[in-house]
Amino acid sequence: MVPLTPERADETVQLVLNCFPEATEQREYIHDSIHGELHLEQYQEFLTDHGFSEFDSQLIIKDNKVIGMTGLYRKEFESYEKDDSPENTRWLNWLCVKDSERGQGYGRMLFEYSINQAISQKRQALYIWTSEDETEKRANEMYDKAGATIVKKEQQDGWIELTKKIALTNSKK
Repeated sequence: MVPLTPERADETVQLVLNCFPEATEQREYIHDSIHGELHLEQYQEFLTDHGFSEFDSQLIIKDNKVIGMTGLYRKEFESYEKDDSPENTRWLNWLCVKDSERGQGYGRMLFEYSINQAISQKRQALYIWTSEDETEKRANEMYDKAGATIVKKEQQDGWIELTKKIALTNSKK
């Protein structure tokens, strides 16, 4: 794994758009969230408006192409569970693997990296935004196997958004 770099940012945006087809209307949001962590001053208003900070995104490169992404970020969020706060939690950032590379363990490797990073930073919990969309079924199974619980379920335009939480002190990975 290698850190996200400016040279890989546009390719990473495209990977995320390909992995989350239901999010194509959010192209600008995805672009700004990925580029924002690399260009903090340029994207300060976007980052502040969304409560994002303290990024750590990692990529898997194969044959000089981005095939996977994960990361952590801090989020100011109004709906934390009891005893959770931005200081003691992190959010999973765009965990995804290119379609043609799925089923080879890359997603598990990225997910375990993120959990281990959060644990090494002494975080109490990892929060995850996901959905009930069929494209996220395998990822949700992996999250649930690691002990994720649904803390928020919200109907969006044509899909259901889920916020899940993994308590890191009892994570099963």
